[in-house]
Amino acid sequence: MDQPSRDRPRTRAGFHARAPAVYTVFTVSGVLYLVAMASASTSALDGLILGPEGVRLEAFFASHLVHPTGLHLVLTMLFLLPAGVAVEKALGTPRFLVFYVFTAWGSTLVTLGSAALLWEPVVSCGAAGVALGCLVAVGVLHPDLRLFGIRALPPLRWLSWIFFFLLAALLAFVKPLPGKAPYFLLPQVSGAAFALGFLWIDPVCASLLRSVRKRREEQGRRKAAEVRQRVDRLLEKISASGYESLTRDEEQFLKQASKYFRR
Repeated sequence: MDQPSRDRPRTRAGFHARAPAVYTVFTVSGVLYLVAMASASTSALDGLILGPEGVRLEAFFASHLVHPTGLHLVLTMLFLLPAGVAVEKALGTPRFLVFYVFTAWGSTLVTLGSAALLWEPVVSCGAAGVALGCLVAVGVLHPDLRLFGIRALPPLRWLSWIFFFLLAALLAFVKPLPGKAPYFLLPQVSGAAFALGFLWIDPVCASLLRSVRKRREEQGRRKAAEVRQRVDRLLEKISASGYESLTRDEEQFLKQASKYFRR
């Protein structure tokens, strides 16, 4: 797993990169938090927070965008923005979205499973698992890169793990919901395992997709050749016997073939 991105072009990580998915997550998370702050009720968005007592479909999809406290939001976005931008730039937006869903839902299921096993009222909200996953992933995707080009700092293959353990330790002291006691957010660190798992299977999936695409292209070329051969035969028939000699099916085929080659 030393080179999980060998099938992708190497690019430099950078906060200035175009990363629409990360910026969308950041914007939506911030808006939802401001909505909760502006609401008269502190539990305005509780319906979007996932808990073991009743898993709601809307909460399962939206819980990764809801941050119940400002500290939780700041800590998560502080690491998700730079690391997520670098990962999205390396993977591309479509693959990053799959990475995000795989890591977010994976860490959510681990969190809820741990709550069920330990009989703890643990809730799942925010993108902490994704932030931790991005920290680890950026170190794998850009192992020799140094933060801000400062050579005195260790390369990202080590620095990302330092930040990972720092964020994991900080999350252990964040309250899950206002007015409730803090709990140990150990299940959220599973986001790193899911991120590494994704980076391991991603080249395999990419190879399979290339094979499927290549097979479809070959099928398309064979179909085009077959259509062209039949068109040539019909043109020879027209040249020898006139257009009136064509059957209704042959006329319809020529019309469809004309549309096919114009695409």
